[in-house]
Amino acid sequence: GRYDDNADEATVLARALCANETLTELNLNSNSGIGPEGVKALADMMTTNVTLKKMLLWGSLKESSSLALSPGAPLVEALPMAHLEELDLGFYGVSQASGPTLQAALRDTISLRTLLLKKCGLLADTISLLSEGLAVNSSLTLLDLSDNGFGQRG
Repeated sequence: GRYDDNADEATVLARALCANETLTELNLNSNSGIGPEGVKALADMMTTNVTLKKMLLWGSLKESSSLALSPGAPLVEALPMAHLEELDLGFYGVSQASGPTLQAALRDTISLRTLLLKKCGLLADTISLLSEGLAVNSSLTLLDLSDNGFGQRG
């Protein structure tokens, strides 16, 4: 076939969407099995698809077995090169390890208006890094950090 038979569904979908010129919104919420290969393919697609403006992945990314890895890191890294206006990585799509990557993405992105990071387990150190990126961001108008459990330092 046209696609690798061993590729997961998200990878196959992302590859097809690279050339799509009409889709503006992709909702993959609550598909709790998008693994590293699918996430990487979605990140690559984000940087090539110029019509996609909204991608919803709440609760869809497979949790990493390593606390040092964030399932959504490739997506966050791709933000400055993407045309997205809204990205939902809620319910553990990012982790504490994402702090520096989120800081850089918020600093460098120019199209993102809404970033939803609800229930990601982000704590004070990561929120502090986010704040540094937000200080220079000129495009974000909505940032959802609800249900993260950070305390007074955050």
